[in-house]
Amino acid sequence: MSVAKGLISRGHEPIVVTAVFYGETPQGRLIERRVWEDIQVISIDKNTIPVRTVRGSYDHPEMARIHRDILSELKPDIVHVCHLINHTASLLDQLKELNIPTVATLTDFFGICLTNKLEDADGALCAGPNASRVNCISCFLKSADTRNSPWYARYASKSITRPVVARALAMASNFGQNSILGARPLDITQRPERLSEAMKIYRYAIAPTNYLRACYRANGFGFPIKVSRFGVDIPRRQKSRSSEKNIIRFGFIGQIAPHKGVHLIVRALAKANRSNVSLQIYGDLGQSPPYASMLLSEAEGFQIKFLGTFNLGQLADRLLDIDILIIPSTWYENSPLILLQALATGTPVIVSDVPGLTEFVVDGTNGLVVKRDDVHSLMTALCKIADSKSLLDQLTEGARWDRTTDDMIDDVIDIYHKVLANGRLAS
Repeated sequence: MSVAKGLISRGHEPIVVTAVFYGETPQGRLIERRVWEDIQVISIDKNTIPVRTVRGSYDHPEMARIHRDILSELKPDIVHVCHLINHTASLLDQLKELNIPTVATLTDFFGICLTNKLEDADGALCAGPNASRVNCISCFLKSADTRNSPWYARYASKSITRPVVARALAMASNFGQNSILGARPLDITQRPERLSEAMKIYRYAIAPTNYLRACYRANGFGFPIKVSRFGVDIPRRQKSRSSEKNIIRFGFIGQIAPHKGVHLIVRALAKANRSNVSLQIYGDLGQSPPYASMLLSEAEGFQIKFLGTFNLGQLADRLLDIDILIIPSTWYENSPLILLQALATGTPVIVSDVPGLTEFVVDGTNGLVVKRDDVHSLMTALCKIADSKSLLDQLTEGARWDRTTDDMIDDVIDIYHKVLANGRLAS
């Protein structure tokens, strides 16, 4: 929305078309229109047309008429797709039929990965769908809810049987109508081609990291992609040290979920056995109650506080309240805004050694880089900070991020002008 506001300030007329996720509070009608801080917003309530199949999560024909009606009404000069998670390939079909110039911002791995994380069923990092799509089916089996499923479906999802079942289902996908855990294997195996074909409409795309650009390239997406880093608008103030004598304040801000690695911080701090450290965890404990319960139990007896959520306007103050932010994600990540916001406030960062993070953190300069999913590596980093005030001061001095939303808007407008003038651009 900050980009939309910036476009308005430069004389353009952006209209945001968004959607309410199925399961969120219904808005009362299928389509609602409102104005939010001078931005026209059209919101589609997915509760009225819920996704009921795996295929519906990336190809939702019931949305086609809605998209067509909105596009026919608005008659946009250009459409900028920021995410397909609610709109799916059905939106792209309508844009193609109406011959509307389309660009995109690739914010994550939706076009490549069924779970959007590029992490395989065994927890290792993944390069994308393999030729048989066995790895995609295996990830589906792992993530599926089996609580009310027949015994054989629960058996299929277990780690010991999953590889064999996934291979069998990949072979059976040629027969189309077979299903397990409410999904046809065919819908999983066809996903990469369906999205790749639909996304050919993009005349240009923006990626915030070199890695994301390379990943889409390696998985056969041929549209031109420009790397344009995210910008953040946050007060850039002098970092202050803790008022608590000799206490190093570590912090985590984000989703309380396993792939974010919060448990790694709790366990690393416990193993560090340092009396001069504390940990502040900000996030919604209700997102995954069993995981949150485990964290609360393991944190007992240590200087660890779970502080819930806060308004975005308070972010700069929360970052000033900690000395170093920890982002120990177990998946690739992709330039998370909290990383850039931390650096912009002079807050150094400890990150996992995954490309979406290491493109921004230079070990020993503006933060530390640790091994992914490795408690010992993270513990070692915590001890380094706890035992050396000079190191923390050095990292704080090096922490900065100068790019703002205005810089992003410059790139976006440049792309719009080129696309409208020249059609499809060279990569």
